[in-house]
Parts: sequence; structure tokens; C-alpha cells
Amino acid sequence: YGVNAATGKQLWSKSFKSSDINAADPVLYNGKIFLTSTTRDGELIELSGTSTSSKWKNRNMRTYLNAGVVIGDYLYGADGTTWGDNTVRCINMETGVTEWTKNSIPCPSITAANAKLIILSLTGDLYIAEASPSHFMQLAKAKVITGTCLTVPVLANRSLYVRNSRGTLYKLQMSEMVIETQPLAVNFAGSDLEFSWPAKGNFALESTDALGQ
Repeated sequence: YGVNAATGKQLWSKSFKSSDINAADPVLYNGKIFLTSTTRDGELIELSGTSTSSKWKNRNMRTYLNAGVVIGDYLYGADGTTWGDNTVRCINMETGVTEWTKNSIPCPSITAANAKLIILSLTGDLYIAEASPSHFMQLAKAKVITGTCLTVPVLANRSLYVRNSRGTLYKLQMSEMVIETQPLAVNFAGSDLEFSWPAKGNFALESTDALGQ
């Protein structure tokens, strides 16, 4: 649905039914909206007043959870589910055409900064790659966390925050591409939770190696 932000009045609606969940957020691109799900065609829709029209639709980007990032005229996202089709893909948002596909990265979550893709796989591997529509160019890779990872990594103040489905949260120091993982300390104070950062005392050190090829 599209609504008037000032009045709450509905302006338009678009049916987008699938046989599974619709979990991926809509992606905005040049005044258009890209809708995606794993069990039906992805679709770029144009808005015109109180109506919508389809610019293109295909199955080139079937996203299960996290919608990916748009840089320029290209969408970098995850095509597939937690149980198959483990790919990172780049598509042209004007045409819907696939520019490249990188296999063997399970259900990745993707963000970007400084023309670099920051990709966290379902199994806790972190990839840094060029955000280029010409091909997938991996710059670095490291195992940074264990467990199942479904949350998009968050970059803030030269640190990257990653978490798994158990709620374990790590802060990764990205300076000079060196990773030092520190768990967030969580303590009970009566009925409240207290957080301290970084954790006091010994911290779990996953890796101190520079990210390599």
C-alpha cells in the first residue's frame, strides 16, 4: 500500500501474493519500487498518482529475507533461500537483466560502504567485495562468527557489528582490515538488562589475522 504521509489516506495498492512468506523489504529505485519473494517473479513497479504499472518482472532476484542494496542502477542482493540457491547476484534495475552471479555464499545479508559490498553469509563468513556491475571481485574473506546469521551487518564508526540467531553480537574492528571480535556484555540488574561495551575481562577472540583472499 501507498499512503499520504500527512493524512494517512491510501493512494494506491499492489497485489504481490506468493506461496511462501514475503519477508524482504521493498527496494526503492528512482521513484519506483522493487518487490521480491522466493516463490514468484520479482517485479519493478512504477507509481503514477493512485495507480501502479509493471516496468518488468522476472525471477532473476528471488530474495528470501534481506533485500540487498542499490548502488547506481544496480541491485546487489541474495537470490535464494536458507535451504538452497546460495548466490549473491547483481541485476540491472532498469532492465531486470542479471549482470553476474556468485555462487556458494549461503543466504547472504548485504550492506555497502565506499563502493564496497559487505556480505555476511548464513554460516558467519564475512566477505568484502567491489560493488561493480562488471563482475564479482572478492577483496577479503574471514570467518567472524559461528551459528546461523540472518541479520544484515551494521557499519558504524569504523566498526562492523554482526550477530547470529542466538543473539550473540560481535564488534569487528575494521581498521586496516584486521578483525578482533568482542562480545557485547549483557548483565541482569533486577528485572532490567545492562549492556557494556566492550566486554570487560577476557573476550572471545575469533581471529586476529588480516583479511586475505
